Amino acid sequence: MNLYWHHAAAKRRAKAIYYLFYRHLGPSAFYIEKYMLSILYLYFSWIEGRQVHFSSLVGTHAAGQEFVAVVTHLILFLLQFLIGFLLLFSRRPFVHPRNLSEIVIPLATMLFFLAYKIIPWFPESWRISLFSAAAHSGVTRIALVLGLIGPAISTWGVIYLGRSFGLFVAVRNVVLRGPYRFVRHPIYLGYLFIWTAYLLLNFFPAVVLIISVHAILFVWRAHLEEQRLVEASEAYQAYITRTGAIFPRLSSFHR
Repeated sequence: MNLYWHHAAAKRRAKAIYYLFYRHLGPSAFYIEKYMLSILYLYFSWIEGRQVHFSSLVGTHAAGQEFVAVVTHLILFLLQFLIGFLLLFSRRPFVHPRNLSEIVIPLATMLFFLAYKIIPWFPESWRISLFSAAAHSGVTRIALVLGLIGPAISTWGVIYLGRSFGLFVAVRNVVLRGPYRFVRHPIYLGYLFIWTAYLLLNFFPAVVLIISVHAILFVWRAHLEEQRLVEASEAYQAYITRTGAIFPRLSSFHR
């Protein structure tokens, strides 16, 4: 009998927690990302922007350490400004997050950008470039190009998402046009270019570790997002069978 009552009490607590989350925490997530996290990322972009001095991008020492540092800050400025701007103008979702993982995993994914700030705290052996000095000049120029392509691809994806962009896993308008004709996650493809650029500029073991963990979080978030969209849209169910997640399939260019 005691076991029965304990089981019933546990079920009541679980229902109460679910009711609290579904009725309050889920909808509140929209305001958190729109008015709190957007401002946070705009602040981060402002910090990075203050450290960008374009005079360091030209001159005879354009491939030196100062140049690398400026380009790195420029890449982070573009990325963080893009995130903050889009969150600020996001549209209320049709269906809010339904469990904590749909809030915690995206939040961890986005706030993990703070991990790049702790790179100077790693041991010196973790901050030694794996590139030779001779290769550094050419690599820096490649990184600059990739660092511009990445935000351009992400921005292209965001333009087509419009106000449907959001941080937490929720259902807004399902977009299958523009870059979404070719890949399901063009914004993440842009991040891949940005990561590659950042890694080329800072090819340290510490950076390899941080980017690897960050990429895992992005994949986890993409999985949660696709699960929700498959449940909400029959069109999306057919869409994922013919479109690549990050990289386009050849068949995508013939439709």
